[in-house]
Amino acid sequence: MFPNNHGESCYTNNNNDQYQQQQQKPRPCARVINQHHQESNGVTYTDNEFLNLEDFLVDESKSQRNANDDGYSSFSSGQQVLGSFIHRDGDGNELIPSGQHWTDNNNDPLQHLQSFIGSFIIPSFSSSTTAQANITSNNESNNVNNLSNSSDENSSEFFPIACEQCRQQHRRCDKRLPKCYLCTQRKVECVYREPRRNKKTNHDNNVKTPENSRNHSSNVHQRNVNNPSTHSMNPLFSPYPLGKKSVNEELKTSELLSSRAVFDLYFDVACEGYPLVSREELENFITHFPNCDDVGNDTNKLQNCEMFAMYFSVRALCESRNGLFEQSEKSIQKSKDCLSKVFDRTSITVAAVYAHLVMYELYTGKTEQAKFYFTILDFLSKKLFAPEDSESVTPSQPTIYEKNLEVWIYSYNAALKLGIIEDFDKVSVENFLSCIPEIYSFFCQEPLPQEWIQLMTSKVTPENCFEIWSIIELLVNKFKNIEKSDMLSIPDTVNRLEFVEPLYQMILDSLRIAILSKSQSSITREVIEQSALSITNHTENPLYPLFPIDVVFCVKQAVEKHLEICNSILQQGGNDFVHNGVDYCSILKKDLRAFTVMKPKFKAVNKWINNISSRIEEMIATIERVKFQ
Repeated sequence: MFPNNHGESCYTNNNNDQYQQQQQKPRPCARVINQHHQESNGVTYTDNEFLNLEDFLVDESKSQRNANDDGYSSFSSGQQVLGSFIHRDGDGNELIPSGQHWTDNNNDPLQHLQSFIGSFIIPSFSSSTTAQANITSNNESNNVNNLSNSSDENSSEFFPIACEQCRQQHRRCDKRLPKCYLCTQRKVECVYREPRRNKKTNHDNNVKTPENSRNHSSNVHQRNVNNPSTHSMNPLFSPYPLGKKSVNEELKTSELLSSRAVFDLYFDVACEGYPLVSREELENFITHFPNCDDVGNDTNKLQNCEMFAMYFSVRALCESRNGLFEQSEKSIQKSKDCLSKVFDRTSITVAAVYAHLVMYELYTGKTEQAKFYFTILDFLSKKLFAPEDSESVTPSQPTIYEKNLEVWIYSYNAALKLGIIEDFDKVSVENFLSCIPEIYSFFCQEPLPQEWIQLMTSKVTPENCFEIWSIIELLVNKFKNIEKSDMLSIPDTVNRLEFVEPLYQMILDSLRIAILSKSQSSITREVIEQSALSITNHTENPLYPLFPIDVVFCVKQAVEKHLEICNSILQQGGNDFVHNGVDYCSILKKDLRAFTVMKPKFKAVNKWINNISSRIEEMIATIERVKFQ
């Protein structure tokens, strides 16, 4: 049984009772969810200034398969399975997977996170990658610079302020000229208005028609092209526009990140949907200790060290996820100092801090440190979750945060078993599939059918790959739909629902590539190519910089397929590198950008990313040479 012990604290969370009453099974942080399907009706939600619950209602009818269909089906041919890959609208018209975007939804529950994308993530990313770009330029004979000069998309300039459409809908505008990303995807007119400070010196421009605005945009674009110093950043290494603020100004802003902004980032991003502390408890903490960020290196006189350790571990995770390595190292050290005063306490708060430390050390590539903290966490959790005395009164029900802690522990343990912590290239698709029965059993509290278990533990062959894929697709879609509904019942993380669809789609696409690549059938080639393009398309989602580390492995599957296509074109003597109407030189640049975005935030995969990025850069350089021969 689970204790209700939350550790010693100078205050209590009065709203925890409603969480304790929820009889929820554990939910996995690795994109898997239990089968307990809570209906949205009858659930009590808390107010959230960024949330409109109607925007999140899940349309189950649009899922590819019934989430509650547990039946087993065998497939005698690949053609029947391939039919399920075709996306169709309500009228039965075929949709191209790679053309799906998320910008058509006018409601943006995560708009408060766009400030992180624009001024918190990008500056640290740009500053680090610019230095790397200079090194690469010297070593590779300016290949990267040649790439940016050869692409219209990468040589775009930016307007100082957002366009009218994005301003009216309160959306994050990328300010790209002559037309921003969102307006392009929504196929609407993109109009830029002159900034007010410019209007003061030019009264003739107080009223502007759309045509005048477009002319003004063109003039600004031309001036910027003639004056390269206006935007000296290499667009290839700038995933989103930097606006007019310098990198130093933006970094200064990020250093002053408020505690409340950290909480937004933790519950919507860093906790991966499974927080280990309530938002109310953290907010109560900063109410009692408003100057908690001013704590120096001396933690000997601090009271309530448990919550100080918790707060600094949360801050460190958020800073790490955004590439602010120096700040995160200071925060994590403060957390460790506070934890050293209470390390021997058996409380859920202390255990949660250790879980945060494990995640932080894994993200920063300190594997041995992560294993050390995991050993302590494992020991502490066994004491916390030990069966209670049978003679005791009614067993206490676990809180949602205790359940989430079990999920964190299980996920770490599974990662250690797979060996991906030591070697990210070590795990094959067969290794992953062999873990599916145990993962499903843990999170869904029921076993898979025996026939499915036999398939999951078999070697993937041309004969069984279609049947294996049909089961994987069914399970992943079931997990996705359950997670969508279940996430609505967790007030602190309901905003994260915006991440679910693109994340699951990238996982589905990458698994489809890995499994169906075993087939020798020609009918799978186009399906695999479309899946690879779909993954690359998802990296252009404005929320992509906030995605978890999982996505880099999905992008790798797409990159391998794109490199294979380019090598095939080279062997055939081609020089335009357009295959089935797709310019693969442009696709590879997007892949390179997708990896570069993630590098500052996940130091653990830097070496792994560098190896793949080098292969992409070499291929792009080869393509450029062939094109200009």
